[in-house]
Amino acid sequence: MESSKETGSDIAAAGIQERRFGRRGVLQLAIALASGAALLSSASHANGWRDSVDGVWRVTRHGVNCASGQQLSSFQAIMLFNKEGTVTGFAVPPFSTPANGSPDYGVWKREPGPHNYSFKLLANNYTDEGAFDGTTEVSARLELERGGDAFSYTAVVSFYAANGQFLFSGCGAATGTRFE
Repeated sequence: MESSKETGSDIAAAGIQERRFGRRGVLQLAIALASGAALLSSASHANGWRDSVDGVWRVTRHGVNCASGQQLSSFQAIMLFNKEGTVTGFAVPPFSTPANGSPDYGVWKREPGPHNYSFKLLANNYTDEGAFDGTTEVSARLELERGGDAFSYTAVVSFYAANGQFLFSGCGAATGTRFE
């Protein structure tokens, strides 16, 4: 019985709209609304474009000379940008082992411009004996490349001692491709 009341009220509402706009007007309005919804849902995929950084990425990170921009080292990483604005990652930089650092944890957000983002990461560092040895913080500016399946970023990488004292900063850069 409930469904017949709902159907009856839906029919009554449609009748009111039909009287206001005419049968043809109601049909045109329904088509316009459906078309608008379809356009909005497909806008991010227009021409194959993905307009968000969320997802899993294969990343090549580079240590960079801050003064010259010259690439100093390269290593692989995996990053996950969650839709809710968190990011995690894992990498093993040169001259370290997986035991020397925790995964990266942080946050990301959109920045002004159509394909610009920023993120901050935090990771713990450990000695070869397993003792806590400080933290690494990364602040980066990311640009999603054409199509949304690749990105590049530049970063400032700061190192802190176990007592929280700032040690030094360096520069970094990276490129990534979407894993899917």
